[in-house]
Amino acid sequence: MKNVIVAQISVKKEFNTEFLDFAEIMVTKSNNEDGCITYRLNKDVYNDNEYLFYEEYINKEAIDFHNTSSHFIDFINKISPMLLKEPIINIY
Repeated sequence: MKNVIVAQISVKKEFNTEFLDFAEIMVTKSNNEDGCITYRLNKDVYNDNEYLFYEEYINKEAIDFHNTSSHFIDFINKISPMLLKEPIINIY
């Protein structure tokens, strides 16, 4: 059964460019994972500091693989100090 993740991210204004640089790498590598159907980053049209990751995976095992991948762990470590607040993550 397909699984969807929606993650809302709020970035401190001074880190927008740096965040997008790291996010571009994350999106590219995630889309190349086995089991990833789509991995997209969207930017809020009304607030430059708000982003939404939309992710689709073929199953839970693909999510587990993604969440333990080196590029995911590296991304989280790099962006954590850039965040305004804890991300809101929903899994469907």
